[in-house]
Amino acid sequence: MRVPEDDLGLALRFDRRSLLKKIIQSLLFSLLVRFMRRKLKAKHFVFPERVYGNFQSGKMDETYFLYTLENLRAESNEIYFHPALPHAGQKSDKQLQSRVEYEALISHRVIERLKHLKIRLTNYLELEPCQ
Repeated sequence: MRVPEDDLGLALRFDRRSLLKKIIQSLLFSLLVRFMRRKLKAKHFVFPERVYGNFQSGKMDETYFLYTLENLRAESNEIYFHPALPHAGQKSDKQLQSRVEYEALISHRVIERLKHLKIRLTNYLELEPCQ
């Protein structure tokens, strides 16, 4: 289950554009996160301690991915993307951004940074329930 607790400070240090939108989004999500965490823990759901990508939704790329990797603070983290490979001839902005996000995920720089930082990739099946 995704509990959308992103890091506003991290996002603003990277990109201060849409400042007011990010602040409002953070306030709204903080209320939702408190409610979700309590309910999900009571039902023994698993979820990462921190989720990244909310404040860069539609603008995720290799640069932000590398920046985020360098600044992970929780033991379990989710960085979410919307990757895709558009069909030939499809060139909408959304489809092009999906390709950018796909490329970030397979980037050699990202793979090397993951190794250097000793970040272990995992999935929800391997996560322990939150305490």
